[in-house]
This record gives sequence, structure tokens and C-alpha cells, in this order.
Amino acid sequence: MCLKEIGMFNGSFVSQLKNDKTIGVGKLENILKKYIDITIEWFLTRKGSML
Repeated sequence: MCLKEIGMFNGSFVSQLKNDKTIGVGKLENILKKYIDITIEWFLTRKGSML
């Protein structure tokens, strides 16, 4: 995944992960719009089929 394509930068993404923060609804929407083959259920829960 290219973070720039979804409006994020590597440093901010890594910082959010390390500090157990959320990425926000806007970024989530950008990811799901860009990567339309990924199911929402898998993305949020890692359960079910990814594609």
C-alpha cells in the first residue's frame, strides 16, 4: 500500500500504530476507495475473505 495515495505519510502512520491510535474515518475511506478488492470486514477484523 502506498501511503501517499491515501493521504498519509510513513512517519505519521507508524507513529499511530506504535501509540495504538486510530487512523480516522477519512483515511479508512481513502484506503477502501483505493483498494476496492479488499473487503471491509477483513480490513477491520481480519476475519473472512480478504478479497
